[in-house]
Order: sequence, then structure tokens, then C-alpha cells
Amino acid sequence: MWSGLFRSHEPKQIKSLVAEKASQFANYAQHDAQEFLSFLLDGLHEDLNRVRNKPLTGTVEANGRPDRVVAAESWTNHLRRNDSVIVDLFHGQLKSHLECPKCNHHSITFDPFMYLPLSLPKAKSTASVMFWPADATMRPRRLVVHYNADGSAGDFLHVISEKTKVSSTLLKMAEVGNGKFQKLYSSSDTMGSFLDSASLHIYELRDESSYQDEVVNLHVVQRLLYNHSVPRQCAQCDTTSRSLKTCERCYNVFYCSEKCQQEHWDIHREICSKRENSERVGIPFIVSLPRSQLSYANLMHILQFKCMHSVSVFELPHGDKNLIVAEENGDLAHVPSTSGTLQKERLTNGVHVSRKLYVPPESSKKAEHKLFLLRHIQAQDSFRGETLKNDEKLKNLAREAFISVNWYNLRCGKEHLSVETKTQIDIDSDKSDKLVESRRFNKTVCPNLNDMLALFSEPEKLKPEEAWYCNRCKSHVEATKTMELYRLPKILIIQLKRFVYSGHTYSSLFSTHRRTKDDRMVQYPIDKLDLKKYLSVAAQPNQQTAYDLTGIVCHTGTSYYGHYVSMGRLTNDQGTETRIGWRNFDDGIVTDVRSESQTETDEAYLLFYKQRG
Repeated sequence: MWSGLFRSHEPKQIKSLVAEKASQFANYAQHDAQEFLSFLLDGLHEDLNRVRNKPLTGTVEANGRPDRVVAAESWTNHLRRNDSVIVDLFHGQLKSHLECPKCNHHSITFDPFMYLPLSLPKAKSTASVMFWPADATMRPRRLVVHYNADGSAGDFLHVISEKTKVSSTLLKMAEVGNGKFQKLYSSSDTMGSFLDSASLHIYELRDESSYQDEVVNLHVVQRLLYNHSVPRQCAQCDTTSRSLKTCERCYNVFYCSEKCQQEHWDIHREICSKRENSERVGIPFIVSLPRSQLSYANLMHILQFKCMHSVSVFELPHGDKNLIVAEENGDLAHVPSTSGTLQKERLTNGVHVSRKLYVPPESSKKAEHKLFLLRHIQAQDSFRGETLKNDEKLKNLAREAFISVNWYNLRCGKEHLSVETKTQIDIDSDKSDKLVESRRFNKTVCPNLNDMLALFSEPEKLKPEEAWYCNRCKSHVEATKTMELYRLPKILIIQLKRFVYSGHTYSSLFSTHRRTKDDRMVQYPIDKLDLKKYLSVAAQPNQQTAYDLTGIVCHTGTSYYGHYVSMGRLTNDQGTETRIGWRNFDDGIVTDVRSESQTETDEAYLLFYKQRG
């Protein structure tokens, strides 16, 4: 590019020529330097390619053969179609290893590369979340997770998946507060600052493929059926009695007879449909069941388990004949009362109980008293809905539905049923993570190029949208992928991936990608970058692994506008001497770089390393 005859040269003609071939590089808007360089080198390669008639070649699979044999065959196939000075200088080879989580099938291939994209380590945050297993007999457990605060909910669920060994596609995330779902996340949502507003709960869903049946997910909220402030007194004649009946539409007025109800109806009619005095209690949760198991008896059994993790239900004894006793953890047992005293009964979990629940006299003949009724509601804020009393009602539920658990919290004289939200949710302490004092990591720590190279070679679980097709399972799976360096190029181009797409921004007229720039300083060596420890163990043993930095492309500005400058030097082949020192190239202005420390900048975007020897 530089003949030595001029102090500087602006390659405007090359820019115009590239713009003619690729419209994305037209005009004077900001373009991506890496995309431009990749297009330019690909174009030069095609023009300089010594191969005119390209033979058909396919992907070379290992199928149990040694890596060196497969790598050599893949590289030979690559050279049969691509043979130019660009290949000689810039092309290397990567080993790709995919493992199926279902059948443990391995796929090993070797692919050429021209530049190495390295992601900056995510700025981490720490959160304590509650995980609810799908199994109703298992208690929730606390998880302490480290996550990218700028990432998506899908990224967060990927972290949860690694801790719980549950596929991220079977996890549902919600912000919970005031007894309701404050927000139900989709995988594309950004995390934001949820820690300041509500607690985060993760719910495991059933896998339809495991049951060969449609799965129904019921979003459950808990309410007190009667308002505590309502006295049990006939609204028409003011008679006080324990046997008063309530209006089944609003549960806020009582009557001693049908006659009083009929006489009071003209007054009550106007407010009956408007009055909503229910009070939320406990923590909402999700019940996930295959439709074939969605029976009324099974659902009531599951709800009793899950509700008791977040509410306490009890009543002070007053010599009643029928009692249900409960500990603070919410486990229930039926216990006969003798002489008005409470008997302690050991429950299945080995905990003694010391509180009892009241069973109304009219229910004493039944084998089991129902502590709550179920309603199918259209939304969690709805008060009214269809009462679910049998299996027939459940058959009509949609795959995603809201259910209200309405507790029979009665108050009458000295006897009452009390339903209270627990101060702490009943968790499985043995399987829960310990809380940490520090909620967030330090975001100002400078990433190191060597750490980023190590991160590049770490095993990675593919996201659902990146699922790999397993030839043995005949299905797309979230495989584990590992990338390793195998064959090193003479000129190594490293892209520091500062520009990140973080989802979509929607409006009534259009949707756009949200692109952000990570402007943290990256520490990178000027001399002797050694790649030996990042090579595959089966790589060619005599490769030169030492590199020296000879060029930098820098970007100033934001993800939407800015300016590119570059710095470069000329070294001898051994990299031991600098023949021409560092220069700064800023459009038509070329200046000396006074100190080598000036080449260490937080604006570095592309790094060019030259192989020694």
C-alpha cells in the first residue's frame, strides 16, 4: 500500500471499488472495520486464487480417526479450492468438537479461519434466585448465580440450566412481588435491575417429549377468600351466628336465610359485581402437568404441597372435635382433639406440630376438609372466574392458564382460620446455595487477552436457537461445543468483539437491533504473544507459537458513530528488531508514536500479530 515515495496515501479508489461491489460499504456512514477487511481479503483471495477449476469437496468427519489424519485431509481439501497468497499469510485451522447431551455422540471437524473473534468477558453481577422443581414433593431451593446484567433472560436461564441440569427451554422466569407475578420473562427480554424491585423465581416445566402428551402450565396465585374486616353478621337483619351463609359471588356479605338474601338483593345487587376485597398471600408459582395427569384430585394434592412452602395455615384450638394441625412449614395432619387440648403429632418429615386448623362442624362428616377452592381466572388480577370442582372443568383449560387458590379464611367469634404469608419461604436448605455478601462483581477489571484466548477454547453449551442436529439422535440438541486452535497462520488477526447486539427495540412502526459497545481496556502483549497453551493437544508439535504485535485498528466513538485510526510498525522476520517504528495513521495524517505505551489503548478493535521466524 505504501511505495515510500509519498508521506501518506489515502486509498479512496479502493474504498470506492469495494463500495461498488458491496453496497453496505457505500456512502460515509460508519462501517465495521472487521467486516470491511474480511470482504477485502476475500476479494483479493478470489482474484489471486491459483485454483481455477474448483473440485467439489465435503465436510470431513473424524468418525474415530486420529485428529492429525482428519486435520490433514481437511486442510488438503481446503487447498484444493483455495490457494493464494492470502491463504499463505492469513489462513489457519480450528478444531471443532461437538458432543450430544442425549447420546454422547461426538462430531469432530477441522475448519479454516482467517481471523479470530474474541469476546470480552462479560461484566458479571450476582443474584440470589428461587428455583421451583416441577416435582411437587420437592421443596424450592435458593440458587446464587453470576450473570451478565446486560444480557438477555435467555442468557440468564442458560446459567440456571448449567446449575440445575434442566434444559433452559424447560425453565420459566418471573419477577414476583406482592403475591403476584410482576413480570413473566421471554428469552429475548433484557435482565435490567430486577434486584431492586422484586424477587426472581425460576420454575421448571414438564417436557412434552418425555410424556408424549400436551403439557399444561398453570400459573397459580393465592388469595384469602374472605376479607378479615368483614364481620359474620346477616346483612339484612343483623343476626350474628356461626352458621351464616355467604354470597358466593363476592364473599363479602352473609345471610341467615334465603328470605333475608332475597330481601337484601336489591341493595346488594349494585355492589356485588364490583366489590373485590380479596387479599393476596404467599408466593405465586407454576404447576406443570401433562394433560393426562390433570385430574381434580391430583391438582388439589399438588397445590397443597406447593402452597404450604410460602403460607402458614393454623387456628388456635378451643376444644373443637375435629382439628387439623400444622407446623410453620405448612405440613398438615388430621388429629382428634381430646378434652379441648391439642395433641402433638409427628408428621412425615419428622417435625412436631404445635398449631391447629379449624374444620367447620358442617364438614366434620367428610373424610377431608378442603382448605381452599379453585377458580379459573382470565388474568392474575381478575377476581371472578369459573369455579373448578371436578375433572370435567379442568379438561377445558388452555395450555397456559391462570388459577386462583382461594383460602377459606373464616372469622367468627373466638374461632378463626388464619392464612398468613411466611416470613421466609420453606426451602431445601441442604440443596440451596449460601448467600453471598457481595451482590455484584467489579465491572472495572480490565480483561486480559490471554484470558480471552482461554475463554475461546472453553466448552460452551449451545443456546436453543443455536441447536445442533445430531445424526445419531436425528434431532436438534443443545450440544456442548469446544473450539481449539490447530494450525496457526503467519499473520494472526484478532477481533476484540466490542460491538454486541443485545436484542430488539420495538415501536409501533418498526423494530431495530440494539447495538452496544464495550469500551473497557483490554490488556494485550506487544511482544511475544505465545499461543502454545491454546493449541489442541493433537496439533503439529513443531509450530512456531510466538507472535509480535505489528498493527492495531482503533475505534473511537459509540456503536452508531465514530472514527477509525490505526497504528503499525515493521519488524524483521524474527521479530527481534523493529525496522520501522510505530506510526499513527489518521486519514491523511501520519505521525510517529512517541512511546510504545501509547499502543496500549482502550480503543483497540483489531490486533495484527506476526509469527516469529
